[in-house]
Amino acid sequence: MLDIAKRAAVVIVAAVIADGIVQAQISAPVPDTYAFLYSRYVDVKGARQRLPFTSISITYGGCLGTCPRYTATLNLNGSATYDGKASVERKGRFTGLVSIGDFGQLSLLIERSGFMKLSGGYGVSGTDLETVTVCVTRRNGETKMVMNNGSAAPPEVWVLERALAGVVSRIEWRPATTSKISSAESVRTC
Repeated sequence: MLDIAKRAAVVIVAAVIADGIVQAQISAPVPDTYAFLYSRYVDVKGARQRLPFTSISITYGGCLGTCPRYTATLNLNGSATYDGKASVERKGRFTGLVSIGDFGQLSLLIERSGFMKLSGGYGVSGTDLETVTVCVTRRNGETKMVMNNGSAAPPEVWVLERALAGVVSRIEWRPATTSKISSAESVRTC
């Protein structure tokens, strides 16, 4: 019975119509890899073994003004690192934990958006435009980097950037000491 429920799991998007009627749109079925996201009981170890990505990172490269400059890396093992440089609340290196649910949702978003097939860079002319870089690493070590200069990337990249920033903002960050950060947890840049 649980297997059937996992296979039948779907994501439902609701839209409110002007007269107050709610219409539900059902998107494609959720692949078995992500069924745990919509299950009552989560086998965290099993979920980690099935997810296709080992790390997801975002770098806000700043601008000539007050654009934030930081890098955050979320790892499949649940560890997270943050390195704040300028125009951010936290400056310096920090560590935290990312939930399997958040990492799984980001992974599903990456797959559904076709992120791994996107161009490596998007940009517009200008000298003072923020550049945001998202890097995703697969289990086989393949890394995809997408640079978005001046918000020129397709909306799929914008959504992923915002989702990543949202997850990063909810992590309980603690100041890092050199001995606490292993090489596997170090702040990555592509």
